Amino acid sequence: MITDLPAGEHALWTGSPVRYPLFDRQDAVLVPFSLVWCGLVVYWTISALKASHGWFFAAWGMLLVALGLYMVVGRLIVRQVKLRKVVYTVTNLRVIIRSSARQEESRYLGQLPPPTVTESSDGSGTIRFGSTSLFHSLRSRRGTAWEDQFVLYAIPQARRVRDLILTATTR
Repeated sequence: MITDLPAGEHALWTGSPVRYPLFDRQDAVLVPFSLVWCGLVVYWTISALKASHGWFFAAWGMLLVALGLYMVVGRLIVRQVKLRKVVYTVTNLRVIIRSSARQEESRYLGQLPPPTVTESSDGSGTIRFGSTSLFHSLRSRRGTAWEDQFVLYAIPQARRVRDLILTATTR
C-alpha cells in the first residue's frame, strides 16, 4: 500500500494482479509478426553463413536473431516478472501503478479516458484506459495507441474497481 500520498489525497483501493497473464491483446498482432521476423532473420543468417560472407554478416545476423527471440518470448517473460512486483492504487485523485520502490506511474482521474473491463469468470479482470483497437493505433499520429494505454492487469473484482474509479471521477 502506498503511504506517501500528498495531503488531501487518500487511497480508495489497493491491489495487485491475482494472476500474471502471458498474453495481452496487443500480442494478437505482435506474436505472429515476431514469428515471421524471427524466421526470416534465421533464414538470412543461415544463408549468410553458408555463403561465407564473413564475420560481419554472421554477427549482424546473430544480433537480429537475438532481437527476434526477445520479440517472440523474451518480452512475454519480462512482462510476467514485472507484474509480480506491481501494486495498483486508486486514490480520490488518481490511479497509481507502482512497479518497484523507485518506479511509479500515475494518471489523474480527470485525464483518464473511459475505462473498459475484460472480465474472467471468477470476477477478476483487466481494466484498460485508452484505445485498444489496432485500427486506432494505425491512425494515431503518435504511431501506436498502445503507448498511451494505462492498464491494470488481472485485478480482483475488476468491475467494482472500475465503478469506484468512475464514481471518484465524477466527484
